[in-house]
Amino acid sequence: MSLENQVDKIEAGSRKNNLLFMGVDDKPSDINRSDDVLELGKELADNVQIEHVQRVRGTESKRPIIVKFLSCRDRNLVFITAKNILKQSQTYRVNEDFTPSVRTARRNLSPFLLHVRSRENGSKVSMRQDKLLIDSKLYTFDEETKDLQEVTRK
Repeated sequence: MSLENQVDKIEAGSRKNNLLFMGVDDKPSDINRSDDVLELGKELADNVQIEHVQRVRGTESKRPIIVKFLSCRDRNLVFITAKNILKQSQTYRVNEDFTPSVRTARRNLSPFLLHVRSRENGSKVSMRQDKLLIDSKLYTFDEETKDLQEVTRK
């Protein structure tokens, strides 16, 4: 395993309890909207424990808020509940906090996911981190061929 892969794996581990809340206004008077996020977390699930809340650095008017939960269970509960509640929202979204390399891989895999979903053959398709799962077979995006490559399981 290369050093880059090892660092990516460590970074992914540090992000596993994080969620990104998108679309929350970023007013100059608000240094940190942690109170709003804490209230939202309490509305989404009871007894959720949050370790840390902060805005992503940047200059956009609606910078994402990163929320780090104390446990994966709390994070998953809030994520599932928020996805269901915000399904129809045009303003607010909740996403998992992936590393830059995983985000790039998912961006490359998205057209394949949409293509498989558009066909009406009943295939089960979903993304798992930086891989595409189609009918119990795992695929990654090959940068050289710009195509899917099946992952052989050990």
